[in-house]
Amino acid sequence: KHLNLDIPHVIISVKKNTNIQGLIDAITNLVNSTRQIKTFQIPASRADILHLLHEHSHIQKEDFEDNTYLITTQIDPIMANKILSKLKQ
Repeated sequence: KHLNLDIPHVIISVKKNTNIQGLIDAITNLVNSTRQIKTFQIPASRADILHLLHEHSHIQKEDFEDNTYLITTQIDPIMANKILSKLKQ
């Protein structure tokens, strides 16, 4: 059977332990390709949001001014929307 080259693929063999890292790299690249750069203003009182950002995004820049964190992240858009809705609570 022929591979459809339009669909991302990685050939691996668990039995021979071949190209497992290639699979991990391909998954990482796919996940990272959907991430967006977002900047969040987080009140100092919202440590829960800070924790979520540190756990579910790649922090690029973090500043603190006037009792507010200004955090620039690379984040999945679905997670960004969840965090924004939590901020409004």
